[in-house]
Amino acid sequence: VIAGSGSNSTAQAIETTSESKKLGADYSLLVTPYYNKPSQQGLIKHFSKIADSVDIPQILYNVPTRTSCDIAPATVKILSEHENIIGIKEAVDNIDRIKELVSIKEAIKSDKEFYIYSGDDPTFLDAIKLGADGVISVVANAIPHQISLICDYSLNNNLSLADEINKKYISLYDLCFIESNPVPIKWILYKLNKIQNIVRLPLVKLDETFHEKIMSEMVKLELL
Repeated sequence: VIAGSGSNSTAQAIETTSESKKLGADYSLLVTPYYNKPSQQGLIKHFSKIADSVDIPQILYNVPTRTSCDIAPATVKILSEHENIIGIKEAVDNIDRIKELVSIKEAIKSDKEFYIYSGDDPTFLDAIKLGADGVISVVANAIPHQISLICDYSLNNNLSLADEINKKYISLYDLCFIESNPVPIKWILYKLNKIQNIVRLPLVKLDETFHEKIMSEMVKLELL
C-alpha cells in the first residue's frame, strides 16, 4: 500500500506520513509542496525533514503542471542519498528529464536501489525503455491487466509485444486527460460499473460533450 501523504506544510506532511505508517502503509508518496513554491533548497529541507521524522520508505512525487513546483534532478540526487527516500514518481512529459534521473539511479546503484516511476501515461513506455522501473498510472484504474502486461513485457525486453499493446490503448490514455484528472477516469470507471458517478467539489462531473468520444473508444477497445 502506497499512501499519498504529502502536503505543502512540512509539519502536516510529517503528521500524515506518521499516521499512514501507523495504519499499515508500506510506502509514502510525497507530492511537492504546492502553491507556496519553495526553492530547491527548501525542497531538500522539506523532504529531508519528513524522511528524518518518519521511518518508512518514501517516494517523491513531482507533478509541476499541478503544483507549480519542480524538483530539479540535482535536488533528486541529493535527496536520493537519504536511506528512507527510495524513488520518485516523475509526472513530466520530458524524456530528457527521465534520462537525467536514470543517470542518477545508475550512479548510486552500488550503494542503494533508487526507483524511477513514470507518472505520465502517454510516455510511460518510453520512460521504461530508457531505464525507468514502471509507472504509477491513471488509466491503469480502468485497464490494470493491460498496463501490467506492458510493464512486464518492456522490463523483460519483449518490446514488440509491449509496443503492440501500448499502441492499442494510447488514445484512451489521452482521453483520460480530456478534462482535469481524475474526472475522466472516474467517469470511465462509472461506465465500467466500478464506482458511482460522483466527484467532490470543486471538481464536477465530466462534461457531456466528451461522453460520446470516450464511449466510442471504450466500445472500440471492447471494454463495454
